This record gives sequence, structure tokens and C-alpha cells, in this order.
Amino acid sequence: MSPSGDVCPSCGANARNYGSGRQQQQQVAYVKTLSSGNRPIFATVLSGLAVVGAVGAFLLAASYNFLPSMSALTQFSSSFSGFASFMPYFLALVGIASIVAAYGFLKGNHWAWKVGLIASVLEVISIITPNLLGLAVGIVSIYFLTTKPVKSWLRK
Repeated sequence: MSPSGDVCPSCGANARNYGSGRQQQQQVAYVKTLSSGNRPIFATVLSGLAVVGAVGAFLLAASYNFLPSMSALTQFSSSFSGFASFMPYFLALVGIASIVAAYGFLKGNHWAWKVGLIASVLEVISIITPNLLGLAVGIVSIYFLTTKPVKSWLRK
């Protein structure tokens, strides 16, 4: 403790001495601060959703590359043969956009809203792969992106 008893020299926290005589007790008041400022919980949830969607997209892209017989697109290969070969690259693009958006959501960057909206729409479009996880994440992400706290956080 400092000589005045107001500040702890090791951590800098405010401290007050309470009590009298021999049974003097010390109570330390710690201030809770968020390192990210006043980030709404929706932005954190949105970032987590983007990471989950990205991991799902990357795993699905890997399954198309390494296990093409497992692909549900083999049924559509006659009419969408060019698109079926492009599908892993589309899913990788969705995953990369989602990771970039997740970083922007956590940092509160103004560009994150647009990138997140694009990534969410791409995740909804990825239902043609079939990517049910991407559909669910995309719909929930679009909902969260349109809420007032997230808009104000990302459009400072």
C-alpha cells in the first residue's frame, strides 16, 4: 500500500482502509472494464456465428475436394456440371468472408457491417451446396446485423 493508503503499488487499484484499532480490514475496489469498450453482446454473438459458419464452409469445401462421391451435387451434375466444380471455391470464399467479418465485428470496424452482410447472404446462398448450417447461420446473422445495437456499434 502507498503511504496515503489510496492506491495499491503493485496493481494500481483503489483501496480504502476500513475498521479501527487492531482489527483493521482492507477493502479493494476493482473497476471492471471491457477492453473492447461498450461492445454489445450481439456483436460478440455475431462474431461467434461468423466463425461457426466459416468453419462449416471450410469443412464442406474440404469434403467436396476430397470426397466428391459423398457430394449431394452428384445428383445435379448433368445440369450444373460447371457449377459443381466451382462449389469448393465458392465455399472457401464464404469462409474467408466470414472470418474477415468476425474480426471486424469484434473490433467494431465500420466496414464489418457490409462484409458481414455479404458473408451472410453468401451463407444463405450456400444452401445449394447443401449447407444447412450455413443457411441457419446466415439467417441469424442477417437478423443480428439489422438490430439497432449492432448497427450503432458498427457505424460509429
